[in-house]
Parts: sequence; structure tokens; C-alpha cells
Amino acid sequence: MEAAYCAFFDALALLEQALAGEAQRLQETDAFQQAPQALGDALLNYKQGIELIQRMVKRAQDRKKPGETAPMVGETSAAVKNLLGALDGIENGRRSEPELLAGVADFRAEYGALIDSWFGTYDRMDQALQPFFATSGLEPIVVEPGTLFSPDTMEPGGTVADPNRKNDEVASTLRRGFRFAGVLIRPALVEVVINTAGG
Repeated sequence: MEAAYCAFFDALALLEQALAGEAQRLQETDAFQQAPQALGDALLNYKQGIELIQRMVKRAQDRKKPGETAPMVGETSAAVKNLLGALDGIENGRRSEPELLAGVADFRAEYGALIDSWFGTYDRMDQALQPFFATSGLEPIVVEPGTLFSPDTMEPGGTVADPNRKNDEVASTLRRGFRFAGVLIRPALVEVVINTAGG
């Protein structure tokens, strides 16, 4: 577990630097200062979400105790779990970005360059996660629709009827699950197909 602990925090330090860089990219330039209030508010709200995630990652990084070489298994698990909210934030940000962009579409003709310079940050943050996942020992569990529900790695987050799928198949993933060092630390939250008989 010591090796996993060190690898996790080494990778986390690099991730925190990458996310801090993304937060710093979102500068209140002259173009931002000249933007209409509604657009400025939308951009600031977007930036606050990015900064919140970056602070959560920094807080997870700060959990590493100086000079600690042989942590307890529970401490390592707590440090890893502390990061999951930030990872969910990045995933949710990517999912909601099209809706946020639609909300500022009226400003695109005049402020397209400003909008494009801010938006897309969640995608870049997600790209920064790929080397983190490759080296940290933390592995996302992605469940494809149509996969048979498995209580070993999944948790039901609701049921839906879907005539194109069989009962007990996954309709969608609501939240990724995670393994750390090969051990399940959070099951994937999924919607499960339950078709009523007879109709």
C-alpha cells in the first residue's frame, strides 16, 4: 500500500498543477470587462466552478502528511475518496457545458472569441486526468449501456423502462465508480432497465 500511496500523491501533485493552470487561464481581460453583465456573470460562475474543483484537488493533496512513508490503509483510502467529489465535478462540468454554452449563445456574434477562450476548460481538465489515472492507481469504472447490472461493481440509482433493452441491463451511468490499487472504493451509480410485463 505504501507504493500505491506514494504513486497517488505524486500523480496528484501534477494534476493539481495542471488544474491550477486551467483556473489561472480564465483571466478577466479587457474583453471580459467590456462584456455585458449577463455574459460576465455567466463566465464568472463558470470560473468559480473550475476554482472550486481546483481547491478540492489541492485539499486532497494537502492530506499527505510530510515525511509519511507507511500510511495506514484507511488513511490512504480516505485521501483517495476525498478526491472523488472533484472528479465528479469535472465530469458534471463536461456534461453541463453544452447547456451553459447555449445560455450565452446570444452573445456569440460579438463576444465569440471571449466565450471560446473560457469554455472548454472542463474538457482540458478531463484530458489532464488521463495521465493521472494512468499513474495514480485510481481507475474509473465506466459502465456501458446494455451491460448487465452487477451488484459487485454497481449501485442502482433508479429504474427506467426501455423496450429496446432487457430487464436488469444498464440504461445509463449517473456517476462513475472507482477502484484504487485494484480495490473497489465506490460502485458506479446506474439506471437499471425494468420493463413491466403485459403493458
